[in-house]
Amino acid sequence: MVVAILALLISLTASYFGWKQNGDQQELAARSELSQLIQRMTALQRDGSEDITDADGQRIGVTERGDAVTETLALAGQAADIIDHLDDGGTASECYAVALAFKFVSEDGRTAEFAEKGLRKDPPHLTLRIGLLHVKACSNFNLGNYEVARDAMRAAIGARDSQSGLIRAYGELHSYTYWADRERTTGSCDEWEMAIGKARSLLEELAANKAARERASQWIRAVDSCPD
Repeated sequence: MVVAILALLISLTASYFGWKQNGDQQELAARSELSQLIQRMTALQRDGSEDITDADGQRIGVTERGDAVTETLALAGQAADIIDHLDDGGTASECYAVALAFKFVSEDGRTAEFAEKGLRKDPPHLTLRIGLLHVKACSNFNLGNYEVARDAMRAAIGARDSQSGLIRAYGELHSYTYWADRERTTGSCDEWEMAIGKARSLLEELAANKAARERASQWIRAVDSCPD
């Protein structure tokens, strides 16, 4: 009897470890596939845009190529499905990559979904956290969830409280110009005026770094009007 019980325990233990090993292998395979999908989506976002020019050949905007949009949408759907089936639900950076892919193809609902998933992972790096907050804000502005979007922008700016000096000022100014751009696309000129005003006030803090000040000035000039 004892021998039979021991044999059963050994059999169950072997089955468990075999099952676990198979599960681990499947998880590793899924991670590998996800990594390849993210690399391809990143390349499409980098190379999948083309300039819009006027009659004189001057660049007046940028648009995404149709083939890049179609492929990115398909890949983003595959990546999202893999993340949904991973044991840990994906890392913050994986969720961010998928959110950016959905943003590229103007799938605002799914962009917001994966930005929120990434934020729930408590991103370990400040740059990643702020990136997720910016994407969350952008998608929610597009969805008409303005207060959710503005809360995300406040959180992105507040996340820099641990920084100081030029680094904090430069980062906050970038967020405020990003915020101003989102507000003017919705015609919310009062909110735009607040954001662009904050950006302008931060410009003086960059006086010691000519290159940073010039780049920040370009950001401001790019969003320095709001249609009534």
